[in-house]
This record gives sequence, structure tokens and C-alpha cells, in this order.
Amino acid sequence: MSRSRRLDRAGSRSSRDTVPITLRASASSIREDPPKPKDAFKIRRVRFNRDEVCILLQDWNGPCPMLAVLNFLSLTRQGIVHKRLSRRAANGGICTAQDLQDILRDHVQSLVEVLMEVESPDEERLKNLTETVDFLPSIMSGMNVDPGFDRVSNFADSVELRAFQALQVPLLHALVCGPDDSAHNLLLGKTYNQAMDVVVTNSEDGLRIQEWIDRWPLQSTPSGLLALRREIPEGGSAVLFHNCHFSLVHKRRGRLYTLVTDEGIVGAESFIVWSSLSDCWGDLVFLDAEFRTQADRQTIAHKRREEGCEPCEVCAVQ
Repeated sequence: MSRSRRLDRAGSRSSRDTVPITLRASASSIREDPPKPKDAFKIRRVRFNRDEVCILLQDWNGPCPMLAVLNFLSLTRQGIVHKRLSRRAANGGICTAQDLQDILRDHVQSLVEVLMEVESPDEERLKNLTETVDFLPSIMSGMNVDPGFDRVSNFADSVELRAFQALQVPLLHALVCGPDDSAHNLLLGKTYNQAMDVVVTNSEDGLRIQEWIDRWPLQSTPSGLLALRREIPEGGSAVLFHNCHFSLVHKRRGRLYTLVTDEGIVGAESFIVWSSLSDCWGDLVFLDAEFRTQADRQTIAHKRREEGCEPCEVCAVQ
């Protein structure tokens, strides 16, 4: 792993790429021959909190920062996003890259209109929303992030970070260096890129920092996951930067889950909606819309058969 790499333009990758990260993420292919144009994204209807919502999937070159933001807004039913995706789902079930930008641009415009109705609007937020519209095309190929090692909510200031704040979409990470970690004193108060500036000096401190970073190739630590569980309220959601990928993370019954948006995974096993986020090594357990594993579903279906009940859509094992 090169010591000069930075977390730059992260996000254009598939959620199935669970190999150790390279710190400059680029667009990667899941299939040699994509079944549709690479700028088209399927819309999937799923159950969430006893209601039906629409989420975006990715298969070819996925602009996961954009998809994660839109999925967050759709699941939390903010603004026009859910309605626009529902309309698209009923008319072909596909969104192009331009469609994604148009939907988010219209959402931003609706937020601006609401702010302008206030007697004393938040000028800083208005400015940041305007900047959000300006960089929408560039976010389709990735997003610059520079996480700080002290808190899951700490990122170096950037136009992208200000856009998340203006949209009121929480952006979190799990690359936290806890007080008991060997590199804690070296990383205290630093961001990832600042740490890389030390690494490239080939000093003893740089070698120790690199050793610590190499220990967590998926960009999550035990301290980070613990802090995530504390940061996200029960039933709450956020956008998580993890393994050079942006995804939606949700907390249910004290546990963390990420929304599965990989078209190949949900195409192979249609019951899958969520995956567990319980360790730092990428060991995934897939769950359905009710946060049940396949084994749970089989147990429920077997019990219903014993009771002489017809399996409903929720309980049926696919």
C-alpha cells in the first residue's frame, strides 16, 4: 500500500468490492458486459418501517455518494425525493445519471424556497445549498473526504462536507483511533491526509502510523464501530463512509446495518435488503426488510406450516 495515497475521489465502486482498499478509489466494473447503460440505475421497492419506499441500486459504475444521499432522503421521506423515485419506479424503474442530478437539484431548490420564506434565512446554509447544485456533476464520479481520527462525525472542511450539512444528511465514518490504540498520541487531532503527510517522511512516527492504518484495511476500527452505535440514535440513519464507499447505515435494536444496493447481490437473493455491520473485517450477514436472516425466515416459515397457515409474502422463504 503506497504511503503517498490519500482518500481522494472515493465512492465510484461496488459494495461487493471487499478486498483491502486502495486509498484512491476509482470506478470498478462488477461485470464485463453490463446489462444496461452504465449511467442507468434500477429503482427497487422495499419495506421500511411498515411502509414501502424506493431505493436506488448500482451495478456498473456506481456514483455511491449520490446514491447514498438520495436513498437517505427517500427512506427518511424528506422533500420530493421519495415521490420522484416512486414515479420513476412506476414508469420503467430506471433512473439515468442525469435523472439523479435533476432529482437532487429539485430537492435543493425546494429547500431554498422554504428557507427564503423565513424572515431571517440562514445565509450560510443558502450559500452551501447553492454550492451543492454547482458540484452535482462532479459528485457522480466520486467525492473528496478526509476523516478525522478522533470522532466518527469529524471530516476536514470541504465543499462536499458543507453540502451534506446543508442537506441535513449526517455523514459519518468508523476510522477512529481510540485512546488505547498504539497510534493514539500520533494521530490525536489529525485527519487522514495529515497523517499521510507524516507517513511519506519515512520517519519512525510515519512507520507507526502506516502500521496502524494497514491494520484496518476496511477503514473501520472497534473504537469506530462503538462510536457509531453511540452516535446514531435508535431508528436513525446516516450516510457512512466505509471501505472507500458511501452507503446508508441504519440502527435497529441497538445494532448497525447497511442498506444493500448492489444489484448483483439483490438479483441473486431477492430477500436481501440489509447487511450487518458488526465487525471490522467485512464478514457480512444479509437480512431481509424486517432485519431477519435467511435462517430466521426459514424458522418462521416452518412454524407457520406447522400451524397450517399459508405463507404470506413477508414470511415466504425465497
